Amino acid sequence: MSACDVPLQGGQPVSLSLFRGTQLISNALADKDCDALIALFNAQQRQSPVSVQGGSQGQDHRLGSMRTTGWCENISNRLWQVIRPYVSPIQIERDAPTFPTDWWQPPRSYHWKPVHVSPLLRFMRYAAGGQHYGHYDAAYFYPDNTHRTLLSLVLYLSTHPHSGATRFLEDSQQHLPIWDREHADWPTPTREEQVLARVYPQKGSVLLFPHRLCHDVQLFNGPGERIIIRGDIIFKPYD
Repeated sequence: MSACDVPLQGGQPVSLSLFRGTQLISNALADKDCDALIALFNAQQRQSPVSVQGGSQGQDHRLGSMRTTGWCENISNRLWQVIRPYVSPIQIERDAPTFPTDWWQPPRSYHWKPVHVSPLLRFMRYAAGGQHYGHYDAAYFYPDNTHRTLLSLVLYLSTHPHSGATRFLEDSQQHLPIWDREHADWPTPTREEQVLARVYPQKGSVLLFPHRLCHDVQLFNGPGERIIIRGDIIFKPYD
């Protein structure tokens, strides 16, 4: 991605806890911030097609979205300044861990402090007919063997109240120990009875959720384009 020198004003955030560790921060960015980020995305000459299964490994190769990835420190710095007051430390129960992510991988800890938004950001554009089948996100472990990501971040750059929702799905694995769960991408679309909760895109809002919470992107019917930035929250242990 070309230079990510986009000044962001920020909005008037309001935080709401939702479902199984998910959190929605409304009005994190102002409309003009979102418009500037969309302009940055539109200026990128290199945008890659991604299938409805999220990559090239699945068997359904229909177009799901167009994406570009960039290392954007100024965007992540400003975004962190805005949402930092609303991102809480994570404490995991020692005897009955309930946080649905691969927290047991090194560095091992039960107490995690949020420290930043990762500068590695993915811009994603969904045209009408685009979607992303059920899947799980994965953590990134930093070379210092201390910092790692625990939460996924979705910044919505457009508003769509009727389609293109981020949906959290029933994967029937709640009874299994976290380390025994299957985290392969789903090969088929979600059935309605598998949907547990949904968040429709609202321009300027930030959605946070645990990496290993199963989710999809509902079939987008338009109008316009569903445009988001996908990122991660970096944590470090504090015990």
